[in-house]
Amino acid sequence: MGYKIYYDILGAAAYAGVTRHTIYHWIRKGVKDVDGKKVWLPARIVEGETQINE
Repeated sequence: MGYKIYYDILGAAAYAGVTRHTIYHWIRKGVKDVDGKKVWLPARIVEGETQINE
């Protein structure tokens, strides 16, 4: 079985080249993909810290 990489909010923002505010927006409200379909950034909370799946 493979493995997944998770980033904290700041790391995810740096990886994507966006602000932390944008990452939180993608988690809560989603974003439209190239086909106009709404998608949400997958996130999980571990020991009170939000983590983003790569």
